[in-house]
Formats: sequence, C-alpha cells, structure tokens
Amino acid sequence: MPKALYLKVPDALMSRIQYYRFTNMKETKTEAITELLERALDEFEARQKGLRIEPIVPGDPDYAIIKARKDESIEELPWDEVEKRLKRIKAARKVRK
Repeated sequence: MPKALYLKVPDALMSRIQYYRFTNMKETKTEAITELLERALDEFEARQKGLRIEPIVPGDPDYAIIKARKDESIEELPWDEVEKRLKRIKAARKVRK
C-alpha cells in the first residue's frame, strides 16, 4: 500500500507540475509527481553508477600514474599559513567590490 507524503511546494513548482500533468495527460497531480520523482531518482542512480571508481590493477595503462600519485607525500600546511592565505583572499575580494 502506498504511503502518504506531504510536501510544501512553491507556487512556481506547482505550476510546472500542473503543466507537466496537462501536457502528459496525467489524471492527477499525484500521478504526475510520482512519475517525475521516479524519473529524477532513476537519473540520479544512473549518475551514481557512472561515477563509481573502478579499481586500477597492474597492467592497466594508467597504473603507473595512479601509483605515483599515491606514493607522493603530502605536506601539511601550518595553521598560521592557512590563516594568512585566507586573509589575502578576503582582502582581494574586498578590493574587487
């Protein structure tokens, strides 16, 4: 049995849903919203599947590059250096305005 979902929707979005409902000949707003949500979630899942990182194994063309990146050491920045950089960025933004 379907569960109820109550949402507060801005007027602009509601008018778009109504337009979708009439152009696609849906009987109710609920039917239109359900279809739109299903489409959006399907697209989201497809994007997530596309973003999955495949493991790189020896013999792959990019293996040497990835291994070199992993082996690089990363230096930590002192906190006072980070604060100095932030101050310079904020000062530059104020000058632009």
